[in-house]
Amino acid sequence: PGGQGGGGGAPIGEPSSKGHVVIGLEDAKSIAEEAKKAVLAKLDTEPMQLPSNSIEFERLWKRVKGSKDKARVFLASIPAEKLPTYFKSDIDDEVLSAIVECLDAVFLPDRLPEAVQVLSGMLSLPRFSIAIKLMSRKDKEALGAVIARIEA
Repeated sequence: PGGQGGGGGAPIGEPSSKGHVVIGLEDAKSIAEEAKKAVLAKLDTEPMQLPSNSIEFERLWKRVKGSKDKARVFLASIPAEKLPTYFKSDIDDEVLSAIVECLDAVFLPDRLPEAVQVLSGMLSLPRFSIAIKLMSRKDKEALGAVIARIEA
């Protein structure tokens, strides 16, 4: 009470005994909210775009895969028939695994049409059958689970 901030007995806005300026809870919340807005604005400065080749796809995928919402929007924005243009010779196993994980965690069961679109695009990839054979047992099981959920 009486303007005390709890930082060594110093009044709010005044340096504490340790030299730190004490601020109130509402001011701290306001500063945190502004910092959050600034960080999000910085992250969103580069607009979402469709990749023109596999290198761009992987670069953009690395940017969005940490956010379920961004990954879903990115994958859903790519027409199924365009996927083979990004992976003319093969698809990186790490990218394939991450896409399968995204399908399972983000698309299903609520966004079934989008999941089908992405999966049908993947099935039309050149050498996709080879990529499946080279997948780890865990990734094969995850892909099988995604297909089973789609078929259900």
